[in-house]
Amino acid sequence: MRALLAFFLFGVQPVAPVDAEAPSPPQPLDRPHWITADDYPLEALRSLWDGKTSYLLDVTAEGTVGACSITHSSGHAILDEATCDALRSRARFTPALDQTGKVVAGQFSGSASWAIPDRGPAPLVPAKGVIDFDVDEQGHAHNCKSTIPQGSWPNLSDLCMHFQKAGPVPELQFEPANGAVRHVTIHFDMKVNSPQ
Repeated sequence: MRALLAFFLFGVQPVAPVDAEAPSPPQPLDRPHWITADDYPLEALRSLWDGKTSYLLDVTAEGTVGACSITHSSGHAILDEATCDALRSRARFTPALDQTGKVVAGQFSGSASWAIPDRGPAPLVPAKGVIDFDVDEQGHAHNCKSTIPQGSWPNLSDLCMHFQKAGPVPELQFEPANGAVRHVTIHFDMKVNSPQ
């Protein structure tokens, strides 16, 4: 999972250019580990949401993040929030210096690109699980959950996105529930025959 989702690209730069007479801005430390594959929100993965989040950090004189604000949204609040949550937790800096060389607070801007990579060919391995979802009065699926293992096919995001509209996949319409919500459970058991 971690290898498949090694997709974070950072275009991070100080807010102001550095010159001989200007204060030295905060310098990032260990930036590749600020946001990891584990930070991708599950809801965003299921819904195939991606985008680029730009941010502005207030960096304390101790080199930690005092505040994080979004300067340009990815288009999905959950990805923007995940960006700031990870940066507040892990981003560290060599603090800014003023003209006299004294450590001071500063600011730092950058961006994080959230993108779901092509997973390649689907594995043909035995898989077993359960898919649950609700069908509302209009025949739309909601609250899809799956216990199918992530390493198998179809996996949680593949199946749930077919029952709920997600990205380019059209929504699967069910027979209307006639004024009541119906719960649907599908038991899945995939077997793979050996080649003859």
